[in-house]
Formats: sequence, structure tokens, C-alpha cells
Amino acid sequence: AWRAPGIGAGAAGDTGDAGASSDASAIGARAGVLMVTMIGLHSLLEYPLWYAYFLLPAAWVWGYALGAPSKAGAGRPWPWLNAGAAAVVLGAALAIVDYMRVVVIFESDGDVSLAERIERGRRSVFFAHHADYAAVTSGITLRDAGASFASTTHYLLDSRLMIAWAEWLELQGRADLARHMAARLREFRSPDAAEFFAVCAGGAEAAARPFQCQAPARTPHWREYLQPLAR
Repeated sequence: AWRAPGIGAGAAGDTGDAGASSDASAIGARAGVLMVTMIGLHSLLEYPLWYAYFLLPAAWVWGYALGAPSKAGAGRPWPWLNAGAAAVVLGAALAIVDYMRVVVIFESDGDVSLAERIERGRRSVFFAHHADYAAVTSGITLRDAGASFASTTHYLLDSRLMIAWAEWLELQGRADLARHMAARLREFRSPDAAEFFAVCAGGAEAAARPFQCQAPARTPHWREYLQPLAR
């Protein structure tokens, strides 16, 4: 059915090499449409187009499927398109420069302390949440830890962050929120949290056990985790 006569641009009236070439182009265009459709369906489940090795081939195939532009519009200038393309390139370059502020946080640099690298990363325009994540999960003392948790949990919530958040809530005297957070983390059965819950295996009395071993007295509303964070 894919190569059947009557389908494609080369099926009606094309003969010889020209017809074969047109047929091949039509088949290639249909293949391109199928590939773009597949990556579109994939995007409904995950985010493949965040990665260059998916994005760039998909963009190329999409352009290939569109084919050559019509001759009528070939000579028409598009200054707004050129300006937009230049803005995209400039924005990408600025984003790379901005991203380098947080990349150095996760590199070993004996000349600059981790705290200083994190502080520089928190000044990033687009990627400051990575610095906030490093700050709250590395045990560095912060004056505005609540703001860092509010920032980074908006983008990511993994086992390390949930442990750090629960411990911080416990230090703030908000025991029910800390216990509830630990209870939700326990449900994931993550290997990363095994050490955090290892202390619960002993036979100590309930009152003497760490907060992560105790059940919350109530189920807090999710807004309770967010509203007081900035204080």
C-alpha cells in the first residue's frame, strides 16, 4: 500500500526517470511524515524532544517531508523570519553561558568552595533551581533554605530531596509535615532511601524513634508544604 500506484505525486502522468524520481520523493515524504508522527506520539508519554539526538533528526525529517518551497514564494524576503532565527541563536548562546554557572557546582574544583559555587549558581536566570537542589541536599547551611526548597521542588522531587525536605521540616518543628513526607517517601520503596529508614528496624519505643519511623498524627493539606516555605 505504501508504494502502490495512484499514491503520491509521481503517480499521475509522470513517466520515465522524472516519474521514478517523483515517486521516490513522495515515498520519502510519506516516510518523513510517519517518523514525525511517531516522535509526536512518543512525546505524549515522555519528553524526547528535550534531547538533541531526538530533536535535531525530527526537525530535519520534518523539513524533508515538507519538500522544496514553491517557486512563487522563493524570491520573497522574510525579514521577520531572519530576525526570529537570529534571536533564537542569540538566546541559545546566552542560555549556554547561563547554564555554565550551575555546571561548575557538580565539578570538583579545589580553588572554589562548594558553597561559593552554589551561591554563583543561584544567580542563574534559567537554571537557579539546580543550585537550590545542590544547596539543600548537600547539607550546606542556608539563611533562606525555605526559598530554596520552594524553588527546587517546583521542578523536581526525588528521594534525596524528599529526605532533605523532611529533615528540614523536622528541624523547623513541623513534625507532622515531616512524618507525612517520610511516609510518602516510604511508599516509593526507593533504594536511595534505604539508609534513611534503616534506623526504623530497631525495637526502640515509638516515642524514642526518629520522626521518619513515626506515623503522622494527621494528614496535612498539600498547601501547608508550600505557603510557609518562604519565611
